[in-house]
Amino acid sequence: MSGQNNILIDVNGRAVVADFGLSFQISELTGSYPVTGAAQWMAPELMQAFKPSIHSDMYSFGSIMNYVISGELPFAHEPAAPYTIRGNDVSQEHWKFSQRCWEPFNFDDGSSSRPSAEEACGFLRRSLNSDC
Repeated sequence: MSGQNNILIDVNGRAVVADFGLSFQISELTGSYPVTGAAQWMAPELMQAFKPSIHSDMYSFGSIMNYVISGELPFAHEPAAPYTIRGNDVSQEHWKFSQRCWEPFNFDDGSSSRPSAEEACGFLRRSLNSDC
């Protein structure tokens, strides 16, 4: 699986996730939510035609955060799980937050205990401040 083509660096050095927005726009027009080339970053519930949500975004966020820190692609060691081994460069704090992002999705009521975007922002701010 190749995942490097979905995370690009712009001229300002910022990471940009490619093709999620286009997939979502197409799916809104057609009413279906197809799996695209970015499938390895997608939450499992999207594989079962659930509409993209903040919960699915947070799953992807955890995967991308872990990839950026560790350099390990999802499913590199175990085909059934995105990350089964904590990379050498991933702190315990980052590993635990990534794992929270991968919490199971409740298919019965569409809920999840994954962190919110606000929690992720706060976590990143605290992480950046502690490294300064």
